[in-house]
Amino acid sequence: MSDLLDTAEAARYLGGTSPISASTLAHWRVAGIGPAFVRVGRAIRYRCSDLDLWLAAQTRAPESAHSTDHTPQEAASGSDKEAQ
Repeated sequence: MSDLLDTAEAARYLGGTSPISASTLAHWRVAGIGPAFVRVGRAIRYRCSDLDLWLAAQTRAPESAHSTDHTPQEAASGSDKEAQ
């Protein structure tokens, strides 16, 4: 099997059990925010290795439970509704 996936296959690969739509992946490609791709003639293809690298780059550390209680502005200003 080829290492190159078409847009629909790449979208399923990225989404796992909750696949993203092929149109979302195409939008990300046009906006320059999606994974690297290969143009083969008129066809767009994605390497599994590029998809894996892009997924790894999207990994974010979870925020602490304390910081999720406030918007960033509230946290910065020290505003706390529970203290009232």
